Parts: sequence; C-alpha cells; structure tokens
Amino acid sequence: MKPKVTILTSRCSYRTAVGRQCRQLAADAHLGLCPHHLDLHKQKEFADLTQPLLMNWQGFQTAQGVNFALSNLYKLLAANRISARRASVLAYISSLLLRSFPAIDADRAAGVVDPTKELTQEEVPDESEEEDLTEADAAAEELQESQEDEECEETENEEGDTRREAEELDESSAVEAETAVET
Repeated sequence: MKPKVTILTSRCSYRTAVGRQCRQLAADAHLGLCPHHLDLHKQKEFADLTQPLLMNWQGFQTAQGVNFALSNLYKLLAANRISARRASVLAYISSLLLRSFPAIDADRAAGVVDPTKELTQEEVPDESEEEDLTEADAAAEELQESQEDEECEETENEEGDTRREAEELDESSAVEAETAVET
C-alpha cells in the first residue's frame, strides 16, 4: 500500500457541504481562501450582529438582561453566524458585567446617582435652596441640642432630688437609731 502524500497547492481551501474543494487559486496565503470565499469569510466575521445580540438586553442593567444577551449569543454561535473566539470574548465580558452588579447595588444603596444619566431640571438642587436647607438644618440641630440639654438637666435634677431624699431618710434613720439606743 502506498503512503498518502499531501501535496500543498495554492488552491482555495474552502470545501462545500459535499466535500468538494473550491477550484480557484488562493488569494490569502494565511487563510488559504480565494477572493470570493475570503470576502464571504470577512462578511461573516465582521457582520453587524448587534440586532440579534441585543434583543431583550435591558441595557445590561439587570442579570436577566445579561442572561438574554448570553442566550442570543448562544443562538448565533449554534447557527455558526459568529466565531467561537468572538463568542468567548463576549461571554467573558458578560461575566464581568454580572460581577459588577453587587457593586452597583451598593452604590445605589449609598445614594450614588447613575453617572450615565443627566439630571433633569427638577433633580438639580438650587443653590439658594441648599443655603436655606443648611440654615434650617443648623437651627434644627441647635433646637435638638437645647432639648437634649434640658432633658439632661431634668434627669440630673431628678437624680439629685432622689439622692437628697435618700440622704434625709438615712439621717432620720440614724437619729431614730440613736434615740432607740439611748432609751
């Protein structure tokens, strides 16, 4: 039996579904494709897939939106409309987005405003209102402090009265004890 010898040719390396090889000469030595199949390859690689990828994506602001985008990515990969390399890069980016959600939730809980949205005129604080609020806050703090001071004084007075009464009782008990001893 003769060993099979592979002869390198400069023919296009594209094969049809039946297995036939294209008869054109290769225009790209790296990919080994003729001009026609090279164009098809580039179209396939650089096709605008934003519409099918971003169906129900919810701006990537929720885990469900990222999940929808990943399922759309899976569909494109299964249909061979996107390369496995591009799909893996997009899947990795999606995992990074999912990992950032806890930090975003913490920012929202801390009152951090979404920096990607512009503030409306109603949300922009007026400087005069800020000054009024500051003065009102200062007055409220002074009032609260004075009320706390009064409560502390009342508590101290009540404690002092209780101590005096206890001392008076102790003195009267001591006098009664002395009188009882003398008799």
